[in-house]
Amino acid sequence: MVMKIRLIPIMIAVLLISQITNAEIESTDSQKFEEGEAPEKSWKQTGISPDWQRISIGNISFTGNFSENDSVDVFALEIVTEKLTRVGFSIKDANLTARISVQRLNQSSWSIEEFSTVGDACEDDANWSCGEIELGGGLHAIRLERVGNFENSVEYNFKIRNLGEYGDDSGVFIDLAWKFTPFYIFAGIFLIFPFMVVLWWNKEDLFGFAGNGIKIREYEKQSLVTLRERFTDDTRDLGRDEIGSYLEILGERSWESTRKELGDPEIRYHTEDLEIRAWRFGASSKTIILGLKTMLVDCKMAAVRVFSPLGESASIETVDPEYIFSDDEIFIGKIVPHRTIFLRIKLKSSHSNLNVHFSGLVEDSPIAVVTTNSISNEDE
Repeated sequence: MVMKIRLIPIMIAVLLISQITNAEIESTDSQKFEEGEAPEKSWKQTGISPDWQRISIGNISFTGNFSENDSVDVFALEIVTEKLTRVGFSIKDANLTARISVQRLNQSSWSIEEFSTVGDACEDDANWSCGEIELGGGLHAIRLERVGNFENSVEYNFKIRNLGEYGDDSGVFIDLAWKFTPFYIFAGIFLIFPFMVVLWWNKEDLFGFAGNGIKIREYEKQSLVTLRERFTDDTRDLGRDEIGSYLEILGERSWESTRKELGDPEIRYHTEDLEIRAWRFGASSKTIILGLKTMLVDCKMAAVRVFSPLGESASIETVDPEYIFSDDEIFIGKIVPHRTIFLRIKLKSSHSNLNVHFSGLVEDSPIAVVTTNSISNEDE
């Protein structure tokens, strides 16, 4: 029994010694030495050849030397895996004997894509300086550069460590794209809403053509019919506010529809910048409907004059909508491009023959237009 108790400490000691020995064996680096004289330049001009000693990635301790007048040694570092590998490297007595850098090379042109040098002292040994770089599969360069004395032979020591693959691919990625679906829906509606509003405002211009003419709004058609009925009878009492409202709602879409509802105009003058139309209802009617439409240019200080080519004096009694007028002339002012204006002109007396004169400034140049045909009453 006593022998068994005495054997227990011995067994424990043997186990501890074996563990320490295994740890030392596992931590031992693979020793490598410089073979021959290492080239001073990389192989990017001539391609890799046996002149450059190859060092495979692993836990390697390497010893080399600079001969007299030798200042640079270059070695090839081989990465056998295709994945990006973290490579650690260190050198003893940095800045005293030699400096080290590891260069990542393009595998086609052998140009340097990136390089790394050592930084601060290693955590486990202050006599060594450590660095790190990520390298892909293929051949890369280790460059040693002498520091200090160039006359004598100098020995250097560096280590290479395989720190494993770069990044961690073992994580599980979760698709969270569904969380953005409400945002995409909101952004889509928010961005397309103004476009839909513009389409709605212009729906009749874009989609309202039917048959051989422009689709007329119902209230515009009713306005034209009402004007035709009331203007055919000068004795009928016409409310100026009512007539003015009818004339104001006759927009650009009604320009072509006026011929259909009011009949062919007795005066029609057309150029690329201006169009004039005029109607009179009844042989002895004193009332004229005058339509003006500008095209691509605006007209300043526009004015309209109603006169008789036979020399009779034509005097205006009222104008709707209300514009300033004097005797036979109406002052309209500025007319912007693509503007349509309808005027109801009531004369103080009827005339057998009437014509229209239009004047204004276009691009600061005066213009004057006299219609080629006139409103005539052959019975008078």
